[in-house]
Amino acid sequence: MQAQETLREIIVAKLRSLDDSKSRPLQDGTLLIRKNPPRRDKMFSESYLHEIYAGLREDQIRQLETLIGRNLPPDLRKFYEQANGMSLFAGSLSIQGLRQDYSRDPSVRLPISLEYGNVLDTPAGQAKEDLDQIRFGFFSAGDGAEIAIKLDGRRTIYAFPRYELKPILFEWSNLESMLFSEIDRMIALFKELKGAVDPLNPLSPPWAPRGQVGLPPL
Repeated sequence: MQAQETLREIIVAKLRSLDDSKSRPLQDGTLLIRKNPPRRDKMFSESYLHEIYAGLREDQIRQLETLIGRNLPPDLRKFYEQANGMSLFAGSLSIQGLRQDYSRDPSVRLPISLEYGNVLDTPAGQAKEDLDQIRFGFFSAGDGAEIAIKLDGRRTIYAFPRYELKPILFEWSNLESMLFSEIDRMIALFKELKGAVDPLNPLSPPWAPRGQVGLPPL
């Protein structure tokens, strides 16, 4: 019997089916998908459309939990076993993770730390003892929005304005649903825009008008 595909494998297959130009794996297991075409201003010359970081060992997951002072719910724990976060569509959607190297070396490919939104740059009005959620990702378009899971035993994923506790901008039934639906939606947008996406021109989130929010592409 063929083994069931993992969440990471399904995500990678979706992304590579769109555009797999000059994709390459790194020695640590990180996968870089679709090298971005050069801009006239030569910015982001070594960037890739997607970065899927290598999964974490059990001791690294415990380190991540210690870092934010909260235990990961089952869906997030399972995700981090397969991928230490990801950056999709030139950072339009990012999932944070464990970052152990803060050097400026361009060869270092690691996620933005899960500390942000949970220990650093926490939402306005959130008391230090109010640890009822984990903010684990974000949309970069416009003023930005953070993605969170509440620690109430439910699997629902919420989007909130950056640094704010409310209102809820959007919600998904679970992490898998959020990732699959957003990747499918962004693939459709990417095709509409004929691939004109980079960190200055991210794709819009699901509650915003269709298209890009950023600077004119070069």
